[in-house]
Amino acid sequence: MASRDVEEQRAARELAASYSNYGEGVLAAARLCFRVALTVRFFLLPGPWPTGTSARLTLQIASLTVTTLFSLWAALRARRRAFGPASHVISAIGDIALCTVSLSSTMLWPEVGYTGLLSKPDVAFLCVLVFAGALRLEKTAIVASTVASLLAFVTLVGWDLRLNAPRAVYRAQDLQMTAILIGVAGAAAWFSALAVQRALARVAREATTRSRAENHLREVLRDHHDVRTQLSSARLHLDLLLCEPLSEPLRGHAAAAASAIADIAGVAEGIRRRTYSELCANEELTSVELEPLLRDTIASVATRFPAVTLRCTPAPRLAVALFGGGRGLVHVMANLLVNACEGNGRQSATAVELRAALDPARPGFVRVEINDDGPGFSDEMLRGGARQGLSTKAEGAGLGLGLVQGLVEASGGELRLGNRSTGGAQVSLWFRSARGTKPKPAPASLHLPLG
Repeated sequence: MASRDVEEQRAARELAASYSNYGEGVLAAARLCFRVALTVRFFLLPGPWPTGTSARLTLQIASLTVTTLFSLWAALRARRRAFGPASHVISAIGDIALCTVSLSSTMLWPEVGYTGLLSKPDVAFLCVLVFAGALRLEKTAIVASTVASLLAFVTLVGWDLRLNAPRAVYRAQDLQMTAILIGVAGAAAWFSALAVQRALARVAREATTRSRAENHLREVLRDHHDVRTQLSSARLHLDLLLCEPLSEPLRGHAAAAASAIADIAGVAEGIRRRTYSELCANEELTSVELEPLLRDTIASVATRFPAVTLRCTPAPRLAVALFGGGRGLVHVMANLLVNACEGNGRQSATAVELRAALDPARPGFVRVEINDDGPGFSDEMLRGGARQGLSTKAEGAGLGLGLVQGLVEASGGELRLGNRSTGGAQVSLWFRSARGTKPKPAPASLHLPLG
């Protein structure tokens, strides 16, 4: 339990750090855009200015230069995810300092009719900067920003009263209200950051639980291989025992044991298929290139069924969207191809053909057809066997086809079963086309679930 808590806390810290660095990147872009907008406004204001034209111009250019460099520093640091608590505090205080410099130009070179900073809307940017600090998700930086804003406001008012008295007039209630608004902005930023941190902690716990579950599922797949090996060994020894001269009671017991081992093997195979399907469903809806995976799956299935002629004619440069990406596609196609080759367990196919192309009748979909010359589907199977858990084989559990259909439909596709007029089965699948997105290539070590 302690290790689980440590793992969840580490995941929560990493997730919060990632989002706080993203927030710094957003603030860097907003800071630069705001400074550019102020500079543009400065040049577009009607002139001439009453006093200090050259000095005011110098201050604007210097402020734009410093803001640009500061924003680039913050953006590059955020991109490297290098922001920590101290860097967040520096960034927050830097924002207040730059805003203070911008506001100081108003009182250093006042316009005609100037009556004080509170008569200008620019002072509201102190509140905006404090609240925007919530994007940093760093409570220390929010406190630093709030305190720095209050100090900047008091300092600016003091300078204004000293430089522009008696034109600059401030009422006590206006000063108190502005200070309260800055404090409220700080409190709102604090609670907003706290709420986001708690939400990220929940997300981290869920992600950790999901990752742990996926690891357990992969362990089940590894254990399945060992169990299947042991079952095969036990079945071999029973077959050898049945070749020996045995009494009828012993032969009956050996046959019952062989049947029980076969049933256990079927249950283990069902567990493997469900586990594999869960792993695929837990992954994201991913774009995957169709042709190479189909050819690789055909080649893998051909090694298991050398007597079956397998042909694959997919249209080039097709990509489909499927939960599990390449892993999910291999799971779907391998199960369907194996079913086609095996037939109904008594009669198998001698030829299987796979075709894939864009479906002109359904824009935005790729149609994949698997045709074989086997016995075809029974009437019961065609009436909804995949949904009802029916199998194409008498001894089958009906798990493979049902899981395949569930995965395809969950990805926005469709699966239909039918029989060819010339004999044999036809399975038609429609996948959502992922044309226009960059497909992910299949990993080199992709496991083919062929049983």
